[in-house]
Amino acid sequence: GSAPALLVYGTADSLVTPDHAADFFRYARSLGLDWEELPVINGEHNLPLRGRDTDEPDRLTIYRTARDFLLRHVRR
Repeated sequence: GSAPALLVYGTADSLVTPDHAADFFRYARSLGLDWEELPVINGEHNLPLRGRDTDEPDRLTIYRTARDFLLRHVRR
């Protein structure tokens, strides 16, 4: 009975390796947990983003993803 979770992580994270985060996500899903992931391409641990000039999600994309996740899972 775990709550749904959104795992956001940077693929260039030097504190928690991206492989660790991806493995954690896959393990949670293998248990049948309702988890979603958003890997931020070239994002560091605190996710500094370049934004518009790259293919990386900008902050607005991350915020919208989080908002949409919450709207799907939080009861009004």
